[in-house]
Amino acid sequence: MADLTKPSNIVEGGTIQDTDVGSLYDILLGTSNYDNISMNGVKVWAGILAQSSTNAPTATVIYNTLGGAVAWTRISTGVYRGTQAGAFTSNKTICMAFNPTIEQDGIYSVNMLRTTGDYITLQTLNASFANQDIFSVLQVLILVFP
Repeated sequence: MADLTKPSNIVEGGTIQDTDVGSLYDILLGTSNYDNISMNGVKVWAGILAQSSTNAPTATVIYNTLGGAVAWTRISTGVYRGTQAGAFTSNKTICMAFNPTIEQDGIYSVNMLRTTGDYITLQTLNASFANQDIFSVLQVLILVFP
């Protein structure tokens, strides 16, 4: 893996600007000039989920350094689980989900959190804040810090 050293114009404790190292999104997904960097031990799962009817979500994995596959299941209407044994460390896991097709799908809120060391929970809600299935594109990013 390439070594990403601190740009010379950054002061210790300062902010690294987008122009200094490329955007975090580009770095994580390998579209920047810093492909395959070791992010100081941060493990990443990035992908796109889709779901219909009462089926489990299907994942298109874009990037995965968790050390295994995340299995996605549907628990109940609008509630889904991503499972990988021991992958999601307490107080060190950040989960983010974005729905770019909000008007098409009718999903107005997406909640995602680490539930245990073995799984994360994803919840999709409609405009009335009731659980709702069916989303065509849900962008998911999971970061696990050392």
